[in-house]
Amino acid sequence: MAFDRTQVIQGPAIVTFNSYTYYTEGDITVETQRETWEPKTSIYGALTKRSASTPVTKIKFTPVGVAAAATNYINAFTPANIGQLLFGATDKPVTIQTVAGKLITWSAGAITKTPDLILSSLKMLWGEMEISTIGKKSTALTDPAFMATIATSAFADTSFDSSKVPSAAYQAALGTSPASPFDAIVTQDGFTVSNNMTVNPLKIANYGTVNWVIAEVIASVKFIPANCDDQDLWNLFQLQGSNAIAPGGDVASLNQNLVITGGTTPNAVSCTISNVGPDKTASRYGLAVLRAGEVELFSRKSFVSGVLQSQIALTFS
Repeated sequence: MAFDRTQVIQGPAIVTFNSYTYYTEGDITVETQRETWEPKTSIYGALTKRSASTPVTKIKFTPVGVAAAATNYINAFTPANIGQLLFGATDKPVTIQTVAGKLITWSAGAITKTPDLILSSLKMLWGEMEISTIGKKSTALTDPAFMATIATSAFADTSFDSSKVPSAAYQAALGTSPASPFDAIVTQDGFTVSNNMTVNPLKIANYGTVNWVIAEVIASVKFIPANCDDQDLWNLFQLQGSNAIAPGGDVASLNQNLVITGGTTPNAVSCTISNVGPDKTASRYGLAVLRAGEVELFSRKSFVSGVLQSQIALTFS
């Protein structure tokens, strides 16, 4: 049987959400899921599967490492957003524009996983992010545009700027007047800054998942120090001595900020993770490993006039 090889459907695309366009490092994956339940009998087992919710679609991709506003990336949400609904009064569509000339528009989207910030001379700036979509507000499932539409549209975007895709050497300083080596922490392969976000679905029997509520937003940073010995790691972890953290004590009791810097103008990076405390340190002994293993610091939440503050301050200059 003959086959026309030009009929194979494939090719890259870009994602636009909240008036911002994301070019991607690799593939864009769109996964649509339907929650189900099974009516069962003791004799015959599961009879079938029945729908428990209207569909939820997750759009996953790793953005190209563009030096751009953090609110489109890691700071899409801050601790001040805890308790808020992801989907508000006005739908925010998500579009996927293919190079081949198709425009897929998902009716209502929200970021459900913010990308990590990766500060390394070996990698681009951003990790994987996720945008979830649900049905159009106040619209019946039977509407042909409830979830999404598809149309023919030529690719015409010209917003990409390769000069804004930096990679540089980075180092960090811990505290206001740090002593060596904490005045210039060098790492094996960079710093990974996360804005760890938890969202909980809100479900109604007749409709399934109708929204999500933001349950947690808390920052952390991971790295493998290249210039720390065992004593340095003990000091960092506040293992013992005058700064030791006793049971019941605040792990971020020293009120220290971690400031990561690197790069050159106009893409010089300054990233401050506020009020960090040590969650984990590790030492290793071997021929092919650095003395220090992975270090993880978390950020304690802070308030100004009763309002939770952002834990990550990121600037490009």
